[in-house]
Amino acid sequence: MDVGVASRTRPTGYAVHSPGAGPEPVGRVREATPTTSSRASIPSREIRLSRYGGPEELEPVDATARAPGPGEIRIRQRAIGINFIDIYLRRGWMPGMLPLPGVLGMEAAGTVIDVGDNTGGLLPGDRVAYLCPEPGAYRSVRTLAARHALRLPHDVDEETAAALLLKGLTADYLLRDLGRVGRGTRLLVHAAAGGVGSLVCAWAKHLGATVVGTVSSEAKARVARERGCDHVIVARDYRFAEAVRAHCGGADVIVDGLGAAAVAENLAAADRRCHWISLGQASGPLPPLDADKLVMKSMTFSRPVVFDFVATATELQERAGRLWAALAAGVLRPPTPELFALDAAGQAHQRLESRESTGALVLVT
Repeated sequence: MDVGVASRTRPTGYAVHSPGAGPEPVGRVREATPTTSSRASIPSREIRLSRYGGPEELEPVDATARAPGPGEIRIRQRAIGINFIDIYLRRGWMPGMLPLPGVLGMEAAGTVIDVGDNTGGLLPGDRVAYLCPEPGAYRSVRTLAARHALRLPHDVDEETAAALLLKGLTADYLLRDLGRVGRGTRLLVHAAAGGVGSLVCAWAKHLGATVVGTVSSEAKARVARERGCDHVIVARDYRFAEAVRAHCGGADVIVDGLGAAAVAENLAAADRRCHWISLGQASGPLPPLDADKLVMKSMTFSRPVVFDFVATATELQERAGRLWAALAAGVLRPPTPELFALDAAGQAHQRLESRESTGALVLVT
């Protein structure tokens, strides 16, 4: 399939949330002015975390972005993806990944300002998106290794890319590499209306799976059904195993972003030879697993990280190609992310943690 999507504009009335103000209309389109590479730092705005804690610890500050060195590019960022890993890092659950003071964020999209030597053909003026294993995306300008970035198709805008790239590539490896999902697979997806969950459900349905999703509200249940769930379970108390077995007899694959609260129910919902993929820990860190409980059903367990599945430029391009193709074919819907101004990153985190959001949240600059 050709890579590309139908042209999409922001829905009428869509707004960016700004700190300390009501919603304001978003109507401007700003184009970066490409420049040749220089040795000078340029002004930037960033959201700095000086101590672990709640959303109130996210502080907007003025900063600078250094000039790119060999193998690096400097990007004027237009849209920055927010992911649950940002929440975990902010709380201090993985301090080795984000020493303080630090800047959150693993993905963004924008326009290349300038480049160093040996950047794989990326040039000033290219529209790009990236996902990077080193946090630091909550910035208006960022310098990073070119190997993490890829050119955007002409009809994929920056907000779409920031809403989809990391989550879409995660869905790709979950279904293709780990779950090996196909016709007849019984798939249980937790947080089925969320950013990753909704993509997994839609893609899995296209592949012929029977998709069972759990959500926390009736409103999210409607979203999950629209995204391809055959059966939706509203499980505010994390009790879902009995319903799963009633709907499909048990799960062959479980995509679990819930963590601690769902352990016993996942074990009960699994059928024999089930593969349990632990993707997150929204209800708290996953406790050590008792291997004897896995062996009772010949279950397997994995706890993957997306960056190990895009470790080379070839892998990144191939997975992104499948993502853009699925979008072009209508397998995945063009997202309508909730938009927040960069300085309102704390408000965006509050929104994500409230469990009231559906789909993706994106910071715009």
